[in-house]
Amino acid sequence: MRNRSSSQPRTGPTRIDLQQCLACELSHARIPFQMELPLPVRYKDILLDCGYRIDLLVSGDLIVEIKSVETLLPTFRSVILRALRVLRGG
Repeated sequence: MRNRSSSQPRTGPTRIDLQQCLACELSHARIPFQMELPLPVRYKDILLDCGYRIDLLVSGDLIVEIKSVETLLPTFRSVILRALRVLRGG
């Protein structure tokens, strides 16, 4: 991880900043959610911890993947699709 020098201004909120703000809003609205939920991969009936995490799982139904970027890339879509496949067990 590269540290930002004090002479470099922040260009906007980080992913963690946005995640914390959204968590605060969900809490105030009393909407259940989980943060940084581990997402194991199933391989031949074995669950593997490959380090995947869901930023937020809201009400057990909605996956929220937070990005703090200028442009959404196709790889972001593949991250969500992979999480959905893993959650569905396929």
